[in-house]
Amino acid sequence: MEIPNNIINMNQFEKVFRELLNHSMIQAAEPILQQALQDIEAAMRKELAKNTVELIEKNYDVTMRRDELVITIKQAVEKQ
Repeated sequence: MEIPNNIINMNQFEKVFRELLNHSMIQAAEPILQQALQDIEAAMRKELAKNTVELIEKNYDVTMRRDELVITIKQAVEKQ
């Protein structure tokens, strides 16, 4: 996209300038947005793993019955 040499048509100049500026801003923001998305995804995965482990730890029991190891998993229902 080129800025017209003839600035007589100010509307055309403004339109092209806005498109060029928008394009440049989007290109500059792209790596920042990609990194932010990766950081958010990593944080969400970490939080999900933590919550899953907490839920499992609250809802299981391990006992011995004679020569058997009994693992009991309770139904996990979160009340809201």
